[in-house]
Amino acid sequence: MLYTGTVQSCGKILEIYAIVQQKRYNAVHKSVYGLSYDLYLMQFATYFISLYCTVIYKYSELAARQFSDRFPLYYSLNAEPIPISMPILLIDLVMLAVSSIVIFQLWKYRATRNVKQGTSLLLICIFLMILIFSYFTYICAEYNLPERNSGRFGVYYIEHVNYLWVIGQFLSAVKYLPQISLNWMGISTKGLSPKYLKISIIATSILQASNLCSFIDNLEFYQWPFNLTPRVVSFLQLIWLGIIYYQHYYAYAMNKPYLKRIYE
Repeated sequence: MLYTGTVQSCGKILEIYAIVQQKRYNAVHKSVYGLSYDLYLMQFATYFISLYCTVIYKYSELAARQFSDRFPLYYSLNAEPIPISMPILLIDLVMLAVSSIVIFQLWKYRATRNVKQGTSLLLICIFLMILIFSYFTYICAEYNLPERNSGRFGVYYIEHVNYLWVIGQFLSAVKYLPQISLNWMGISTKGLSPKYLKISIIATSILQASNLCSFIDNLEFYQWPFNLTPRVVSFLQLIWLGIIYYQHYYAYAMNKPYLKRIYE
């Protein structure tokens, strides 16, 4: 039994519960004032990319063949397939759906947002660059197929997927920064559900602690499921959540929001 995967699944289920609490908070107050649009768009993109890569790692014969050709000692076509945690895949699918609901709320209650809220130009540019880069690597990867199992400019199909995986992990690692910035600009954390914050910290702590289970599992590095959350990602998330916690309960605890609503 893979204990790390089990513990991470528990942490991710708590993440879902945290977002559900934020969704409920938005619905009760009929407002998204103070909630970062960029946070949830990045979160949606993170899980969309994760699911895209995970499905390819799990089911693509081309990816399996290229991994076997490149790393024959680790990934043999005659041995076990590329390791993937199915529970985490299903949990990520639920996370994508729940994040979509919050994004819908951000649109539904858009009249309640303040003048600093909205999708940032920086994030739009980042998403455009990701789309262009992803399309370029995909075209390069498919250029010589099916005649030759090679890519143009040295970009193989597994490179296309691996690059996207790294991009997804980067977005996941920095997704809380827009919320920190928005809190700082408004000198307030109004709109952020206290339950969401506390449960998110617990969930991320579990993800970080799950790495301790690696000693119990006693697996080689190439046997780890590809869709586990890397320790550096959960570590950075924990730092950002700690900053938001400090903003909410100490720095801006007594502050009233002063930023005007967008339509005032």
